Amino acid sequence: MSMSSRRASFSTHGVAYGGGTLDRAVLQRRDAAWLDERLHRRDTRVIAVWRGLHLIRDVNGVSPSAVMLTGAHARGLLRIADTLALLGVKDDTAYFCVDVSSKEALELTPLMGQARFQELREVGVALDPFEANLLAHGRALMHWHRMQSYCSLCAQRTESIHGGAARRCVNLDCGHEFYPRLDPAVIVLVTRSGPEGGACLLARQSPWPKGMYAVLAGFVEPGETLEDAVRREVAEETSVRVGAVAYHSSQPWPFPGSVMIGFRAEAQSVGITLNDGELEDARWCTRAQIRRFPERGLFLPRPDSLAHLLIDQWMAEG
Repeated sequence: MSMSSRRASFSTHGVAYGGGTLDRAVLQRRDAAWLDERLHRRDTRVIAVWRGLHLIRDVNGVSPSAVMLTGAHARGLLRIADTLALLGVKDDTAYFCVDVSSKEALELTPLMGQARFQELREVGVALDPFEANLLAHGRALMHWHRMQSYCSLCAQRTESIHGGAARRCVNLDCGHEFYPRLDPAVIVLVTRSGPEGGACLLARQSPWPKGMYAVLAGFVEPGETLEDAVRREVAEETSVRVGAVAYHSSQPWPFPGSVMIGFRAEAQSVGITLNDGELEDARWCTRAQIRRFPERGLFLPRPDSLAHLLIDQWMAEG
């Protein structure tokens, strides 16, 4: 797939999985009668998540699309669902997501047709932006439901409420309500000036695919601003000090439940020391060196990632 065609599959926000256009129906999802009516409408669309995978129709590897079931097929899926959640409404059509992870794939065969369950990251960049956002939304929400099935205060079970937008402890003496949580992570392209138009700081971890280099990233810690987290992560991992930090964009990253907050930063020092054992290697790379990556068996992150977009845009500037 060419770089131009990859960009065409991104949302208007410039990142894969972003720019959702659903009305999340915050008021309606608290109305049990409204939810029931929508679940029984023939035009309601239902997507399935099975063990973190999605139903994708991908005939001969061309133009993959998300399978959204309607009518009798949708009702069949609802009957075997472990968890149900409303994702939202668009053009008066309601979209729901169900988790069927407790079922065996063989049981789902009659519903699948030419589709099969696939990892979203394998096809996300080629999906229609609306579908990519919808699946990302559903995947993250179903993961949260699985992780929040018990109350963290009294250890009793929780139940889904508000159309899957929250969970509540079934213990009447507790009754605590839980709402979906995301893990915020900063991701930063650090650059320095110099010959050949300067360079950017790329690194790799040993668990990554051999030859892959990416920008630095890390989770935000309590009591930090996003800018503080950028400076800490870069210094912790490479000893490079950064000065100006500028926001770039953000990206939902439901693998399993993060939001990536992207930045550009200017280096105030260039010496690299690997400090915390997290990185296998880190290096300054000019644009010319990155263009020669394929000759050396090196490559950048997958094109659906914010890391790829940060590097791609910096390359275009030169």
